[in-house]
Amino acid sequence: MLFVMLPFLVFAAFLLYQASRKIDCPDCGAPLPTLMSPLRKTRRIWRDGGYLCARCGCETDVAGK
Repeated sequence: MLFVMLPFLVFAAFLLYQASRKIDCPDCGAPLPTLMSPLRKTRRIWRDGGYLCARCGCETDVAGK
């Protein structure tokens, strides 16, 4: 049973690691949100992924650059 669940546990651990990373805005230094409203996303963020800073409106890629 453990061998069957092992790939799912590894995937869940990876998702938890990604969710726990804190990325700061390169312009103002505020922490970028991990969850974002789909109504605030721009076309580029929908297509390429990334974040939109709530404080200054800076668009970043997934790495926060």
